Amino acid sequence: MSKLAFIFVAASACFLSSCGNTAYTGRSIQGNSDKKKQKKAPPPPTGLTASELAYQSTLFPIVSEHCQSCHSTIQAPFFAKDDLVAAHSISLSNELVTLNQPSTSKLYLKVLYIHNCWSGNCSDDAEVILTSIQSWAEALNVEPVEKDEYITGSLVVPAILVNIGTNETLEFSLNGVAPSVPSDSILQLTIERFSEDSYRIKELKMQSSQSLAVKSLSIIINRADSQVNGVFKQIDTIIPANILTSLSDGSQFALVGFNLPQATGGPSIDEISVQFESIATPDSLFLDMKDDLAAGCSSCHSQIKNFIYNAYNGAQRIVPDFINFDSPGEFLNHQVGTWIDNSPRYFVVPGDAENSVLYRAVMKDLSGHNYLDVQSSMPINGDESFRQNLGSKIAAWIDSVN
Repeated sequence: MSKLAFIFVAASACFLSSCGNTAYTGRSIQGNSDKKKQKKAPPPPTGLTASELAYQSTLFPIVSEHCQSCHSTIQAPFFAKDDLVAAHSISLSNELVTLNQPSTSKLYLKVLYIHNCWSGNCSDDAEVILTSIQSWAEALNVEPVEKDEYITGSLVVPAILVNIGTNETLEFSLNGVAPSVPSDSILQLTIERFSEDSYRIKELKMQSSQSLAVKSLSIIINRADSQVNGVFKQIDTIIPANILTSLSDGSQFALVGFNLPQATGGPSIDEISVQFESIATPDSLFLDMKDDLAAGCSSCHSQIKNFIYNAYNGAQRIVPDFINFDSPGEFLNHQVGTWIDNSPRYFVVPGDAENSVLYRAVMKDLSGHNYLDVQSSMPINGDESFRQNLGSKIAAWIDSVN
C-alpha cells in the first residue's frame, strides 16, 4: 500500500459529488475565488443572544468565507446565509453543530471527509472548523459530553485481496460492543480491493436476537496508525430481531484518506474495525431516558395526576404524571388533550419525536424548537445542557419504537 491509502464505503459504484454534481478529483474546490469581487458585508445585527454573539466571532466568519457560494442560497442546508441569526439557527439544527460534542458536528465531519476543502488540506481545514466550534462552546460554558466508544474488534484484510477486483465477506461479532447488545449480534460487510491504494466497503448487514437501535457508524482502518478514525456513515435505523438486515443511509458513495506509514499496509496487514455512534436495544434506551426523567421531573410529575391547565388557542392540554409510568406502553399514544384543530395530541408518538408532547416540552425554546403549544420548557429548573441531553435520549427512544 502507498503512503496515502483510501477506504471507500459504497452502496453502489456511483460517486457522490462533493458539491453539486462534480465528482471529487483529489483537488480542493474553492468556495469563494479570490478573483471574484467580494460583496459588501451586511450591517451587524443588534440584540443578539449570547450564543449568537459567540457564533459571530467564531464559526460564522469561516462559513461565510468558504461555504457561502453554495450554502447561502443554492444548496441546503443554508448555514452560510448572510443573515447571522438565521445561519446560527440552521447551524444548530440537525446536528450540523453539536456544542457539547464538537467532534461529532456534521460541518466538521463533512470537511474532514473531503468536501470543499479550501486550502487543499482537508484535515487542516476541518481542524479550523472544529476549533471554532470548540471556541463557541467554551464562550457559553457548555459542558462537554463524554463519548462512549462502541467499537468492534479488528479483522485483518484477507490476503486474497492482493488482486484488484477481488472481494471477501467479513463478519464482526458485536458481543461486548455495548452493554445491552446481545452476545449473538453480528455485522457483515463485503470488502473489495478497489485499486492499488484503496478498498471499497459495501453490503453492510446486521443480525441480532433482539431488535437494535443503530445510529451512525464508521469503518476504521489501522486505528492505531491512521490520523483519521474512519468513514462517517450516516445510518439511523432499527434492526429487527432475528433478521439479517441491510444497512443503508441513502447515499451512494463516501470516501476518506488515511495517512499510513510508508512500506506498510495492504492485504494480510491492514486491520479493519467498525465503530457505532450508538447501538442499544429499545428497552435499554427507554430505561436510560426514564432515569433522567426521574432526576429532572419527579418533583412535579410524580405527584400531579392529569391536571388540565390554560388551553392553547381553545385546545385542551393535559399533563400526565408520567414519572409513575413503568412501561413503554404507558408513554405511547397516551392522549394529552387536543391540537387547535381538535385532533388528538399524544404524549409520545412512536417514531415521531417532533409531534410528541414529552419531547416538545423538554426542547421548548432551545434553538430551532419554538413550540407554541407548550406553555413552558421542562424541567423548569433544568439548564440548557441537561435539557438538550435529555431531549436527545427521548428522541433516541421514540425513534427506536417506530
